[in-house]
Amino acid sequence: MTFLQSLSDEVAALTERLGPSVLHVRALNGSRHGLTNGSGVLVSPDGYALTNSHVVHGAVGIEADLHDGRTLLCDLVGEDPATDLALLRVHAYDGLPHATVGDSNALRVGDFVLAIGSPFGLARTVTLGIVSALGRTLRSPSGRAIEGVIQTDAPLNPGNSGGPLVDGGPGSGSPPRRCSSRSAWSASSASPPRAASPCAASRRRAPPRRRPCAPTTWW
Repeated sequence: MTFLQSLSDEVAALTERLGPSVLHVRALNGSRHGLTNGSGVLVSPDGYALTNSHVVHGAVGIEADLHDGRTLLCDLVGEDPATDLALLRVHAYDGLPHATVGDSNALRVGDFVLAIGSPFGLARTVTLGIVSALGRTLRSPSGRAIEGVIQTDAPLNPGNSGGPLVDGGPGSGSPPRRCSSRSAWSASSASPPRAASPCAASRRRAPPRRRPCAPTTWW
């Protein structure tokens, strides 16, 4: 089997396995009177999902499109603008397809990775790249430095924010973010799953805040 055929088979298998866990997230922003499109990834069968804080921050209503065509309301369980991470709870029965948050310590520069998300509202779009560097530092929207950021050249566009970055394991990274145009290097980046773990653990402590939002087809 050729290298390209082997790579194609692996990419197709990862996409088939993880694609159903990826969400298209829409947040109705009360202060700006606009709709923010982003992505998310289910990390438990009972509807908990990770996304980026800047996708849902200040939202008066949040909803998510599932792989099976359903549009469901979401609770914002908690968020940490300093690390640009947020935890959602999708209103659905147990048994949802979900990804496993991986360990970025196992990543190597040069590893192939996939980014899955909803750029420009195009749900479950897949792009391929490599880990370009590890241990980068970026500024969060709040101005705080986020350490241990994964740099990748996998193409990302508006709407990818909050979607997973994955390698050959169950899941190599949590919500990817596009680098600021002020960055010295033109690439994409992802918060390491080490940062996501405390956020995910908070679902056992923090009561959900209901964010009702009527289903919409806006982009």
